[in-house]
Amino acid sequence: MSSRVSTKCPQLPPPVSHPGAAKSPVAAPPPPAPVSRPVGHSGVSHFEPGRGHERIVPGRVRNDPGDLHPSDVAPRQAAFRAEMERATRTTPHDPPTESEVRAYFRTLRGRPPAEAVAACERYQDAFQRHDGSHDYGSQSVTHVTAPARGTPRILSGEAAAEREHRAGRNTTGYTNDAPDDFAQANHTRDADGRAHMDCEGFAVSSAELLREAGFSQRQVVGTAPDGNAHAAAILSRGGQSWVISNGDAYRVEGRGDAATRAALDLAFDATIADGVPQTYYTGRTQDEASVREAIHSRQGRIE
Repeated sequence: MSSRVSTKCPQLPPPVSHPGAAKSPVAAPPPPAPVSRPVGHSGVSHFEPGRGHERIVPGRVRNDPGDLHPSDVAPRQAAFRAEMERATRTTPHDPPTESEVRAYFRTLRGRPPAEAVAACERYQDAFQRHDGSHDYGSQSVTHVTAPARGTPRILSGEAAAEREHRAGRNTTGYTNDAPDDFAQANHTRDADGRAHMDCEGFAVSSAELLREAGFSQRQVVGTAPDGNAHAAAILSRGGQSWVISNGDAYRVEGRGDAATRAALDLAFDATIADGVPQTYYTGRTQDEASVREAIHSRQGRIE
């Protein structure tokens, strides 16, 4: 078995307090420590002549010479572009544009959910790779009520935070650099046609594509006992769900949090050393899930 190596994704900057308009606002306790975002770790692989490095343990990072041998990249991309052309009856660019990829996944709305998930894996395998910490150029701020008012809660945006300030109440802003959409997640692309990203980019990309195929999605984060954290996505359609982590899909066998937790444990154990998170936090976006983890929110928990 190859050794597992851990590297960190960009760390969330410390939260910034925003005083309210009252003359003597109540000072809030120190905010929770920001959460560190990691990448996955190498898994087990073997090499077969002419086939490159084949995954035999899901979750191995997309980092040469990790998943694909360089000689395998172009053939897999060509195969996926041919798959797109058959479905959409148009010839995609090389690499395909975002609009072309979205159009292809919309053709999968009428196909079984497992087929769409498998297509997502093939796309991410061919056109994305894991490169460790990554700067997406995104600086989103999520505002949270002050702990002095009880359990912190996430506000709906700048306007809600401003209303708190006008009422003389403090808020805390958490800045996160996770990608907001497919374009941000895939904005840096290598000469071989692959976009490079970290775990957050994989989570956001898979959710964006499978939403085109009719899936609902939740973003999820969790931190292992050793302090390493990871991001993934939960995708659902027609009563079936999968956890997609670094381009690999793990079927949720059953319903409810216990079944989802079992799939998350498999996914996170493949990418994080030394155990799995005690608690997972979900949200509509990576930002929301990360802030829920930072404030230990009761919302969106899977334990």
